[in-house]
Amino acid sequence: MTGRQIDYLNILLLGLAFVVALLVPFEAFLFSYAVLGPLHYITEISWLNQRDFFLSKRRHAAFLILACLVLSAQAIYFTVSGHSLVDEIPKVHIGAILSLQLFLGSLLFLAFFTTFTLLKTKTATNFYSWLLLIVFIVLGAQIYLPDQYAIFSLMLPTLIHVSVFTAIFILSGALKQNTPSGYLVFVLYLVVCALFFIPGIILPVASHISDYGRSAYLESGFDRLNQRLLEMMTPASQTPAEAKGQIDILQHPFGFRVQAFIAFAYTYHYLNWFSKTGMVGWHRLPKKRLGAILALWLASMAVYAYDYRVGLAVLLFFSLLHVILEFPLNHKVMGQVAVDLRKRLDLKRFRA
Repeated sequence: MTGRQIDYLNILLLGLAFVVALLVPFEAFLFSYAVLGPLHYITEISWLNQRDFFLSKRRHAAFLILACLVLSAQAIYFTVSGHSLVDEIPKVHIGAILSLQLFLGSLLFLAFFTTFTLLKTKTATNFYSWLLLIVFIVLGAQIYLPDQYAIFSLMLPTLIHVSVFTAIFILSGALKQNTPSGYLVFVLYLVVCALFFIPGIILPVASHISDYGRSAYLESGFDRLNQRLLEMMTPASQTPAEAKGQIDILQHPFGFRVQAFIAFAYTYHYLNWFSKTGMVGWHRLPKKRLGAILALWLASMAVYAYDYRVGLAVLLFFSLLHVILEFPLNHKVMGQVAVDLRKRLDLKRFRA
């Protein structure tokens, strides 16, 4: 497929994800996360591995994998012990500076920002200097900005990954091709995302949820993500401190609307990845590797079918791993977008 054809396909996929999210906001998310998600994790990790994870030295990926192992081990513990899935990154206060929880909660930030230093520094001295600065910034954020730290810790591997980074990748592709269809995909994506959060616009979001969808969603702990978004949307005067973290997403007037956005963001994130088979090339993998990928995918869906909560615990490592291993690519693409935007703006200024 040509770049323009992929753009038109993505416009169709945008519409499909939007409609499905409106019709079945909870079930669409659960389906996408359990069926499309594992195939996305496995194929992207395989693709990143073929490109040395976009690091100057392949061995640096060991730090990212180690961080993922520690984070997923803690998250799995919280999951199987009956806590919310997202409780693995708790709020940390001054009295817990040296606690194990602070160390674990900081790993996600360290992985994200350390990746930036690996790409930008060429000597060990510069790298360790930047790393020390990052450690102090992370500690300061947890001590002096606990609420903002907790929100960003929750959003980085979830909505920031599937919505913000997706938008950046779409913009990067549009700038490279410099075609109207590419920019149209980017604008449509921003418009669709905005529609979910503009109060004056009426969206026909279905308010029905199946018994299975209700139980699977609440038991998984994903309702915490909705609660955070609803808290951010609701004025402080209407959300007293004692009510924070206790918003009933099924009763809140924007609860289903927020869930529809989450369903759309995740569903389109996966579909957008699979639409780029020509660029990614995972469909041309050797038969043995393709067979292993399909076997893992089928096994993943079987575990989710058996018990959704068990599926989350089993697949959590791959879910976090594909997010963390993508950090180097995220930094590279963000840097390239800044360069391309500057070139486009300079070119327009020159023509004017």
